[in-house]
Amino acid sequence: MEYKIIRDIQDYENYLKQVGNNLVCFDTETTGLAYKEDLLCISYYTPHLGAIAIPTDTYFDDGLPLSEIRKVTNKYVGAFKAIAHNGKFDFCVFEQNELTCPQLEDDTILMCHLEDPDSEKNLEARVKADFGISKKSYGEIIGKSWD
Repeated sequence: MEYKIIRDIQDYENYLKQVGNNLVCFDTETTGLAYKEDLLCISYYTPHLGAIAIPTDTYFDDGLPLSEIRKVTNKYVGAFKAIAHNGKFDFCVFEQNELTCPQLEDDTILMCHLEDPDSEKNLEARVKADFGISKKSYGEIIGKSWD
């Protein structure tokens, strides 16, 4: 799958403008698994546009300022129908950072639980088990990792 790292706010806005009425998958990356962790990156995927990752300037010198990300996100994302994996966490991260949340259409972690409550819920494990794909790690995509 093709993906693009967004390092220009206009590129981010252009992507969001093109999403239109299409269903979008989204995810957040943070400095940890607690709800009050720092936002590192937002990512989106829709089949007709591919995947993007928008790193913040919290830890990345070439990341975008959260204030600029907020303006563009809040202008478009509230109208999107979205799929998430553990959307509760992503919604908390969005709200903590004053970002408008999309309309949650489905949550794959809930789907996994409904299919088999004892199944592994980790996204990387699910992608491998369900699709036979080894998902790239955040560090492999962004080029930076942390503990």
